[in-house]
Amino acid sequence: MAAGATILNPELLPGDGSFTLLGDGATDEIEMILAISARQPGNNFAVVAHTSQEYLESVGFAADGVTLVVAETGAPVGEAFRTPLLTVWRTLYVERDIMADPDLTQEPGPSRIPAGAITAKADLTMTIGVEIDEPGGTDQFSGGTIALYQGETLLNTDTVVFNTTGPGSRIVVRYPVPALADAFRDLVDDDVAHAVTAADIIPDLSLMASRFLPACVRVDTAKNDLSSNSSESVDDAAVAFKLNVGTLGTNENQTTEKDDLVKANKQAPSSPDFWVAYVLGAFQGRVDKDADPDREDWILGFGGRGSSSGPFALLYRESVRDVVVAPGSGVTTSEADLWRLVAVHEVAHEFGLLDKDKGDDGPLMNNVAVLTADTPAEVEALQFNGVGLRKIVAAELYGRN
Repeated sequence: MAAGATILNPELLPGDGSFTLLGDGATDEIEMILAISARQPGNNFAVVAHTSQEYLESVGFAADGVTLVVAETGAPVGEAFRTPLLTVWRTLYVERDIMADPDLTQEPGPSRIPAGAITAKADLTMTIGVEIDEPGGTDQFSGGTIALYQGETLLNTDTVVFNTTGPGSRIVVRYPVPALADAFRDLVDDDVAHAVTAADIIPDLSLMASRFLPACVRVDTAKNDLSSNSSESVDDAAVAFKLNVGTLGTNENQTTEKDDLVKANKQAPSSPDFWVAYVLGAFQGRVDKDADPDREDWILGFGGRGSSSGPFALLYRESVRDVVVAPGSGVTTSEADLWRLVAVHEVAHEFGLLDKDKGDDGPLMNNVAVLTADTPAEVEALQFNGVGLRKIVAAELYGRN
């Protein structure tokens, strides 16, 4: 006796998906183990079995994409001849790295200048003997503080209103500069007061599982022995600290620094057969888009495919804290929720999902909605839509080159 079976999923399986089973004629039952080899996840697989090859060749999906029918008659395939819709699940693993404790004196654009001379002063303005770096340095210290000294004697600590950059950098403060002031210490911007630590920089991936589940993707953030060369954990809790990823404030420089950072630290390759998202908790992005001063543009993270490093996501912890506390930023999402949302938003970019201004992949990819989700219900409503989910289903998450 011969019997045939057809796997019906015309979009995801090559060929016609059919095969023939041969029996010995002694029984009406044939046992088989069916292996679906398609890499992509989905819940629209079905198997039809029948003794007639002609019958099998006439079966297809109806217009609703769910009901199996016999083409000639339009009659539904009987339950005796078909399986329910089957689901193929994929697992997405995550390599999660963290930058070490911040060094806010790091050049070229430090958030803290430890000390220097005051070379000139007039009313509310002083010229200092330290050159504040440009780009990104103009008005960087606005809202920060500076301690004014005569020799080793502290005269007062004042609030910075404005600063310039380059040779002869000037600092404008709230109160007149003391006539005896000849030195300063601890010129700091508001990053210092925010006191972000390495523990704060740990990416919060707690929303990943629920957001990817509708795409038939299970997220496993616990497994960390993901390298093909070692059984050790690939997660690194002490990536060399970088104050800004993009120290020159240009797209080209930012791209180079991002790629170099990822290539130096990413250990787990991702492939069509083994999905691994790379996530790095970092401090700030481009020096001219790090919300210093508060009214400056800002970038909270970056996700996508590097020119030579494969897919990755960078999350900027200090920038998230900056925009949440900055007056007039318009951000109403809590810091904890925003940190979680940025993580899953940027990982989605690794799969090719787009921001709202470039596509429509769901509320979670709408930056305005992410920044103004100030209730638990609004956070829960931030999901991928059908278009975004289909992009995840169809994705091949490639590893580093």
